[in-house]
Amino acid sequence: LEEEGSIVRNYNENFKRDMVKIRHEFGYNEWHPRHGRVDESISLQYATSVLRKFIIPMHSFCFRNKSALENSGIEGPYTFQNMAKLYNKKMQELKILQNQNEVVKIDDCRVITKHTSMKKIIEWLELGIDKLEEENNIEMPHLALCHCDLQPQNFIFYDDNVPLSNSTVPNILAVFDFEECALADPRFEISLLCRRVCCNTNQANTIWELYQAFHYHLLGVDIGRIEPWLKLEGVHSIITMIFQGMGSSGRGLQWETQDDLMCKISREFGRLHSLGWNFCSEHEISAKSLKGII
Repeated sequence: LEEEGSIVRNYNENFKRDMVKIRHEFGYNEWHPRHGRVDESISLQYATSVLRKFIIPMHSFCFRNKSALENSGIEGPYTFQNMAKLYNKKMQELKILQNQNEVVKIDDCRVITKHTSMKKIIEWLELGIDKLEEENNIEMPHLALCHCDLQPQNFIFYDDNVPLSNSTVPNILAVFDFEECALADPRFEISLLCRRVCCNTNQANTIWELYQAFHYHLLGVDIGRIEPWLKLEGVHSIITMIFQGMGSSGRGLQWETQDDLMCKISREFGRLHSLGWNFCSEHEISAKSLKGII
């Protein structure tokens, strides 16, 4: 790495090595066997650093170059409403499978489509998607380039000649791995930061409010409440995991077993319940009841 012709000698790799494999987030212990996650004690500090040093500068540039960005050919645009429509389409695919034979094969995976729990999952997701379309009624006047994977493994950090303590996040030198980036409503990036980097509602609300202050100062537009976006992320995660477990997502079971995947689906329903969707609960669809669907 070069900085003004000289080698950056204080490149920091320890921060990424110190990530934890099990983290308590939004009410449940969550396993992250591949890269891990930032420890709960510094996750808000890390999320704030990413927001201020990468997301806000990136979005400021996008908002000031709106026409060039919209004509760039970048994938998108993704908005809250068209993502809800996409999830409805995915639900139709699941219902088609459900109406087929009791047991079907997808990419050599055995899927029991008429299982009681699968019927309940489809029912809850359809109810949730309908509610999502009702809950978010603020459209953004500007789109932004969203990275969509702002975990530490996609950053290069440096220490800035200051010794780091265990509670210090190093400076961001560079960002890479833009393979999932898209032109989207800027709240997509913030909601992902709040849900996948932050550990609890208080941390997520802090990040949301910081971005709200920036967005209103620059554009005079309120970004609305965080809750619909946390619910959207929950629905997205459940649908992704169902198709992943069926082997039809292209990703497969790379980092977790099918039992692990069923437990994750159950916990996501629990989080949606805690956000006010009383029609769904991890206690009614437990990991045990999900076992055997896929």
